[in-house]
Amino acid sequence: MDTDRAKAKAFGIRMSWVGSARKKRIARRSLLLKERKQLSGVKGSIDPGKPETEFEVHATLYVHLRRLLEPYGWTVRGDVSGSEGSPDLSIFDGDKRLVALVEVKRVDGPRMGPSQRAKYETYGVPLLEAIGMEGARRAYRKLLDMVSAHRAV
Repeated sequence: MDTDRAKAKAFGIRMSWVGSARKKRIARRSLLLKERKQLSGVKGSIDPGKPETEFEVHATLYVHLRRLLEPYGWTVRGDVSGSEGSPDLSIFDGDKRLVALVEVKRVDGPRMGPSQRAKYETYGVPLLEAIGMEGARRAYRKLLDMVSAHRAV
């Protein structure tokens, strides 16, 4: 308790142990938030312990696909507008024909709805849904198989 009081004094928080348990919890929470802010050096606090964000999955998959596809003359593009929406990643072969679409989703986020899936399926190419990093790995392996099959023809 003495360390909490010393920290509170350093941050200018008045901690009175007289009162309800709720007041004590609020004072401790306030103290913890101030400590986090000081340690991070920013005004707000961000919890890095959550699952990967959609951006992180996008970025990771994009970089790895680009490395995989460029030697074969294929390209990967992000957020390309089409007649039926903008899939997250579009894969084009050496002749600039669309060969696959990838839709990226967070692990804890909403999934692709039936209307979005129906729109993307009108392109007539495989549609891969990468849910989190594990889904990105599966999409990568499927695209690796597609490239290998295309090269064998």
